[in-house]
Amino acid sequence: MSDIYGSNLYKLQLDSFQLNTNTGSIQVLVPAVSVGGAYLIHLDYDTLVSNMLALDLGPTVQLSNISGPSSINRLEKGSYKVTTSYGGPFSWTVNGGTIQSGQGSDSIVVEWTTLGNGSVDVHVNETCSDTQSISVAVLNVGIDGPGTNDLLIYPNPSNGTLHFESQISFNEIQIEVCAIDGKILFTKNINPTDTSISLDLLPGIYFIKWQRDANDQGITKLQIHSGTY
Repeated sequence: MSDIYGSNLYKLQLDSFQLNTNTGSIQVLVPAVSVGGAYLIHLDYDTLVSNMLALDLGPTVQLSNISGPSSINRLEKGSYKVTTSYGGPFSWTVNGGTIQSGQGSDSIVVEWTTLGNGSVDVHVNETCSDTQSISVAVLNVGIDGPGTNDLLIYPNPSNGTLHFESQISFNEIQIEVCAIDGKILFTKNINPTDTSISLDLLPGIYFIKWQRDANDQGITKLQIHSGTY
């Protein structure tokens, strides 16, 4: 394959197609190109047939990683952006939130509405395409308040002793304390007569994942300090 001036290009397989002939069909592999434009394929078959085929090819597309917050409080807004040498259009999909602005462009603003694990995906919807994604942890509003599910976790910051106070009746609350990389460090099921836990953790930021009875659940950011509270 060469450009319209006859310059040789590296043979990188992009895709394949069939070129119909009078005696059947043959398969031709089209090299990938970084710059779109007009190209020629010089075809020789059994040294008896020689022909030139003109192609108009688009450029290869490669997206950068999505930049933006990977953890955020519920009902907060976050901006997410991707870069590429290609101009778009960009198709964004969000799980756990709603796109407020920017659909079709290289950046969007998302309002996060659902607690738990969310995600942002972007796709360049062309013949030559690419897709990128990022996972987002959607947390309870506030670091030391009752949040939106009527469960008070205090004190926060804490030296490791935590109390859970539910504003609604419950049978059991399942507790998981996780490091920022998602590793589970502590688990316990509490009930109305046993609503405290004691943690032996180094000072830092952690997350409390909790589920109250069947379907009520959330994630709360926890800050551990040394000292007494």
